[in-house]
Amino acid sequence: MASDGRANAAEVNETDEPMVAARTTMTMGKARKETARRTYLVVAVMSSLGITSMAAAAVYYRFVWQWQMEGGEISAMEMPR
Repeated sequence: MASDGRANAAEVNETDEPMVAARTTMTMGKARKETARRTYLVVAVMSSLGITSMAAAAVYYRFVWQWQMEGGEISAMEMPR
C-alpha cells in the first residue's frame, strides 16, 4: 500500500479479479436470459400466426370445396348468425 493510503494497481487487480469475473458472469447470464426471452417471443408470435393462417385457409378451402360440389350454394348452417 502506498504511503497516502491508496493501493497499488497490482494489489487492486489481484483483489478485484473475483469481482470482475462475477460481474462478467452476471452480464453474460443477463444477456443469455434476454436472448432466450426474445427467441421465445418470436417463436410464440410465429406459432400464433401459423395456427391462425391454417385455420383461415381451412375455412376458405372448405367453402370453396362446398361451393364447387354443391353448385355454388352454401348451407345456412355453415354461416355464422
